[in-house]
Parts: sequence; C-alpha cells; structure tokens
Amino acid sequence: MRSLAEWEQANPGTMHDPEWFRRNVLPRLARVPLAEIMEAAECSKASASDYRRGKRTRHVSTWAALAELAGAVFEFAAERTDTHSVRVLQ
Repeated sequence: MRSLAEWEQANPGTMHDPEWFRRNVLPRLARVPLAEIMEAAECSKASASDYRRGKRTRHVSTWAALAELAGAVFEFAAERTDTHSVRVLQ
C-alpha cells in the first residue's frame, strides 16, 4: 500500500465522513474475521481487532476495502477536477 502521505497527495481535498463509517461500516465489521480485516487494511492482528471494536479508525484510504468486507459500498466521486467527495452507495 502506498504511504498515507502519497495517498493524500494523490487525493487532494478528499472529503470523508467518519460518522458514516462509524454508523455503516463499524457495526458490520463485528462479523468479519480478523484475518480478512488484516488483509484489507494491511495491518496487524492487534490493529485489526482495535478497528473492529471501534477503538481506532483506520485511515480513509482503507475505507473502501473495509466497507466492502462489511457489505457497505462507497466510492470517491470527482465533482470537479480539483476536488473529490465520497458518495455512499448502499
């Protein structure tokens, strides 16, 4: 995975909604095996456990993969050439 700085540089002005993540993805991650979270988020078992329990929120760059595991889908949709927004599809 690219570094977070590279991701942020490649996605300037990306808006995201942490509340949406907490409301729509986090509760559904409870039924996802830690190994799958580890693979999707490229993290350790301890970190995957923290993400699944809501103790920590993973960087927005991993939200699409985590949302897919949880059965929620979102995509980054460009509204203009210089900004992006998150469009949630459920």
